[in-house]
Amino acid sequence: MGLVGNAVRFLCMMPLGLASAWSEPGLLDLTQTANGVNLGFGAGFAFKGHGYLAPLLARHYTTTGYAVRFNLANWNEYEVLNLAATDSSLKGFIAGFGYGDYAHFVSSGSANGVYTGIVVRVDVRDFSTFEKLDLGALHAEHKFLKDAWHVGDSAYVLTALSTQVLSNVVRIDLQSFQVASSVRLTDVDTGMRNAKAGFTDGKLYGFALDTFKVARVTFSKFPDLSSVSVFDVEGAVGGTTALGSSRRVWRAGVVYGKFGLVLRESGHIVRFEVDAWSSGEFKLIDMAQHLPNAPIYMFADRTYAYVPPGSPQEFVARIELATIADATPKIDSLPMPSGLVPYAWKGFYDENSTGYIFPTQPVPSDYSTRLGTVLRFEAAKAASPYKCIALPSDMATMFRLSKCPASP
Repeated sequence: MGLVGNAVRFLCMMPLGLASAWSEPGLLDLTQTANGVNLGFGAGFAFKGHGYLAPLLARHYTTTGYAVRFNLANWNEYEVLNLAATDSSLKGFIAGFGYGDYAHFVSSGSANGVYTGIVVRVDVRDFSTFEKLDLGALHAEHKFLKDAWHVGDSAYVLTALSTQVLSNVVRIDLQSFQVASSVRLTDVDTGMRNAKAGFTDGKLYGFALDTFKVARVTFSKFPDLSSVSVFDVEGAVGGTTALGSSRRVWRAGVVYGKFGLVLRESGHIVRFEVDAWSSGEFKLIDMAQHLPNAPIYMFADRTYAYVPPGSPQEFVARIELATIADATPKIDSLPMPSGLVPYAWKGFYDENSTGYIFPTQPVPSDYSTRLGTVLRFEAAKAASPYKCIALPSDMATMFRLSKCPASP
């Protein structure tokens, strides 16, 4: 392992001492305490002085209901709430957000693989009292929840049928905690039949990501069908000729000013104008050589977008948002600490632009994977710009490198 580290330092021309960007202490290990929680989290968010983690998967790929919150000022202080202790359907959460006096968790499925469509809100004043809203009981199409956007007094929940033939957006009035309305994306474009994730600008629009296409939802027109505009983003930038045929899934996105960015699991990013949308320009930014392998998530603060690692022992990529309109946006990276093997990481940031990342699931077929970890880094000090030198194919194999990551 030491040989790999030395090779990376030399070939990537990285400055030394980047590990200091991890805050001290930089690791919250929930597995090594009296109330150990060894699981992957489906979402995280900062709210009223705490970081909240939505429970998703345990080591054996079984869904779990242990929600966690930790003190942002003293993050070794944390609490665990087992939502499934009194209701076994409250497991497997994929999204979350804060509103009023409540932390909200959006479920993707129960322990036995039956999708339920439940949103839970937990009173943050005691972190024990909670209630649920069962979207699946109200409508059969709303059982498989994929993501949620919080905008003002509303939450917009992205749903899909497990048969992958229909996608919907459901609006919840957060003051009454009741379903207000919904729109079926598939009625606008049959290509929107298996929405997987979404993101929002926090004001005007929400974006739903399908395998090839992306839908923009205009909140002011919701739930009229005219609120939905679908565009073939993959086709707009050259299809598989430009993007390749592997990992053809739009995974995440962020909005900065007039621009939006959508991330493909292949490592490609497409930039578009949020207001222009279907009539605007879609620009392919090929960052596959500078992003972690198979990324599934991207999040942003006011200055940077972050792409956590998709595979073990990689790095967090940071994109300077002010440069996304440039021909070559600025990107740098922060190495992951050694010894952490979970993959498919997600993250969030707090009001001080401190970043937090966490694993969502173990490495497939490796049930010994240690989950239940949260890494904290100082976003403004994540790294310095670097330039990679391409490795000959035989050296890449020798050093087990497919990218040019930062070195520990």
